[in-house]
Amino acid sequence: MHPWSPLNDRQLALLTRIGDGSTPVTSDNPELAVTARALKARGLITMPRQGGKWQAQIAEAGRFYLENGHHPDRPDPTPRKQQATPSPPQQRSLVESKPKPAPRRSAKPPRSSPAEVGAALISEVQQAGRFLRIPDLSEAERARYRRAFDAARQRAPEGYHLKYSGRAKGDFFLGLLRVSGEDDTEWNRIRLARSRVITDVEDVLVTVAANHSAFEISAHPTAGATRDRT
Repeated sequence: MHPWSPLNDRQLALLTRIGDGSTPVTSDNPELAVTARALKARGLITMPRQGGKWQAQIAEAGRFYLENGHHPDRPDPTPRKQQATPSPPQQRSLVESKPKPAPRRSAKPPRSSPAEVGAALISEVQQAGRFLRIPDLSEAERARYRRAFDAARQRAPEGYHLKYSGRAKGDFFLGLLRVSGEDDTEWNRIRLARSRVITDVEDVLVTVAANHSAFEISAHPTAGATRDRT
């Protein structure tokens, strides 16, 4: 038992009697001797002897105990750490609890390489008999064929070269011509025939304004003969 352990009721009553001093506690009270020695062992009283007898006297530690309710040497009580009350788990909404699916990305078709584009165009021209006409092209389609031509002209078969006509408007023509020049006449005929065909209304009006004779209609050959007979 520690010196600062709390006193029991009997010990506290005897300490109070000794501290009061009104009723002395001496060796004449053998029934109190054991309790008195217990208080002495804790340093709360003294038991000096005189004339072969002892008499209990209150010590400073005893007075402190009576005033404060505990031994002066009692260690300071360690405050208990308050256990943190666990907060109730927050209920997550169904939307949060379920992982969001990754957005699906539309798969882009793989782009053909220039070699593939060029080879496809060469094959298309060959299937058309080496002279390919593509009418009614949109601007986007015309630009696509021009890019395809750039990829294909370096891949023409040996002994041939690729030409095109119709960069900005009108029908688009592609020709796979022999480098010997044997196809130049046919190609020029196709190219020039294209230049003589006017499909745009504004171009027709400009042509009429510039040269009326281009659209003059000669008299019917029988008309003169009829007038002569009259």
